[in-house]
Formats: sequence, C-alpha cells, structure tokens
Amino acid sequence: MPYLNLNYRYLIYEDLNNSKSPEVRIPDITRDIQQVAVDHEASERPVVYTNEIKDILTTQRGTLWDATTEVAFSRPVAGEDKIRLTYTGTGTAAVFRTDRSIGGDATSQVTLTRVTNYVARIQNDGVGTAWTLGAVQVNDLIKFDKDVDGVANPFGAANKAREYLVQAVGADYIDFIDNGQAGEEAALPLGADFDKILRVNSQGPVKRGDTIQVEGSGINPSNHGKFEVLDVSGDFIEIVNPLALEETFLIGTNTIVIYEYLIGFVHLRASGPVKIRFNSQTEWIPLGRLGAEAIYISSTCAHKIQALNDNPDPITLSIQHARVTGQ
Repeated sequence: MPYLNLNYRYLIYEDLNNSKSPEVRIPDITRDIQQVAVDHEASERPVVYTNEIKDILTTQRGTLWDATTEVAFSRPVAGEDKIRLTYTGTGTAAVFRTDRSIGGDATSQVTLTRVTNYVARIQNDGVGTAWTLGAVQVNDLIKFDKDVDGVANPFGAANKAREYLVQAVGADYIDFIDNGQAGEEAALPLGADFDKILRVNSQGPVKRGDTIQVEGSGINPSNHGKFEVLDVSGDFIEIVNPLALEETFLIGTNTIVIYEYLIGFVHLRASGPVKIRFNSQTEWIPLGRLGAEAIYISSTCAHKIQALNDNPDPITLSIQHARVTGQ
C-alpha cells in the first residue's frame, strides 16, 4: 500500500518593542506525519487556457443528466430500507450504465448450463422470439435481478440477485464467469418482465461501492445525505436509507452527485497565478505566484477541483493527489 509523508514548520517572530525589528523569536513548531496510508495516488499535468474554466481533477461519475431530468425515489420492496433512484423517462436520460439490447420478448425461452467449473452459459434455446446479441460485449456485466414488488421473476433462487462478467458472446448465447455459483435451469420462459429480470450492462459509469450525495431544496430532507451505491442498472441506483420518503422531482437546481471516492490530499503547482474551487462552491480561491510558481498544498474532502485562468497566457498545472485511507 502506498504511503504519504508530510512535514510542516511554523517559524514565528515576536518583538515586544518594535514590530519592524523582531528581537524575540518563538521557537519553531515542527511536525512530521509519516506513513499515512493512501490509495488512488496519481499525477496530472493539465493545461488551462486563457478564460477557460477546467475540471483539473474529478472523481465524479458522468451520469449525463441535466436540469430537465426527472427521477424518483421509490421502494422496490415495501417495508424494506432499500431505496431506488430511478430515471422516470422524462427529460434528458440519466445514464448510470449503458443497457445492451438483447432483443427477445416475453415468449423468449432460455436454458442455463455449465461450460466449465468457472463459466456458465445462458442460451436462447430456440423457443419464442429469438435474441439479437450484437450489442453485447465481452467484459460487460450480465445481471439477474432480485425479487422486487410487481415483477415476476422466473429464475430459481440460485440465480436471482446475481451479476457476472461476460466472457464470450455467440449468436444465441452469453457465457459468463460465475465461479460455480449459477444454477442450471432448462426451458425457462422469461415472461412479461423479461426486460427487467435479465439485463446486460456496461461496467460504468456508475459502479457498486460509489457514493451518491443528495441535497437540494426541491428534495425532501429525509432523502438528503451520502449513501453507498449497493446496486446499479441502466436506469436505477439502489441505496439503503431507513428515513427515505418516496417522491418524484426534477434534477433542476437540486444537487445529486455520484463519485468514486473523495480526494483527500492535493499538491498543486502552476506556471502562473490561477484560481481554483472545490465541488460546487461559487467562490474562487486565488493562488498568487510564489517565486517562479503558484503553489497549493492541502488536505481536502472533494470530488471535483476546477481551475480558472483569467490571465492572457495558458497556464500549465502539475497536480499530485491521493485519497487518504488512514494513518
């Protein structure tokens, strides 16, 4: 595991008689912080052009929604604390993952068999409407959804609430790496909810384990907070929030941010004076030149850092950053 070592020193003078000529110096205050555990450490060298506002560092997921996007908080199973944030179909589409079209309909029938001890195969066995799998890609995720209210799921218990990596794709089958978990099933009609109980998605942009941060005056306060993404599909994200209330709203001026992790340490050097800001704050922090460079070193808690160059020349930045995981 990588580690971060920090050292800082304060050198303070005090003159009891004349502030312009220090005679008494308070001793240096020095502290060493060694072996702080970090991850996601990286170095970037972006260029910010004149009058440009640029995301110089971000861990946000690109969900593509905008102010017109309508979403809803709902409970997939009544009485449980699991909550889904779902795109309703109104306004610009929210893209949590890309749904791969597999075709078929309620009459499509599938068979699950084992290829090896580690790989299983789901195959459209020729009964009912055929699949069209041209959009499915190796390294996509095939998802057998869990039981939820109002959805008929014909899969057996061994195959519900499972997600696997696609290893191979044929004209009528998908092979996936299951490490022996999937159960074999034969002649299984997918039924009316065929497009909900079996999906193939891209791996991103949103992933399990990400954080979703919800706030805004147009959202009930009971739905505010930071939550771990426990499940995700093409049109919904699932979290746990015991206090949540069901509601539908526009993204509008509300703030819903999904990010991979929070940046914990930043060291920034710039070839000229530049301004920076964190997350969604409105005010800019000016970084004046110190000698040949503008320098900024900070512990922070941010998912996005932006830079503004209001100088006549381009500015080159050098950024080192990491997430602090402990000491």
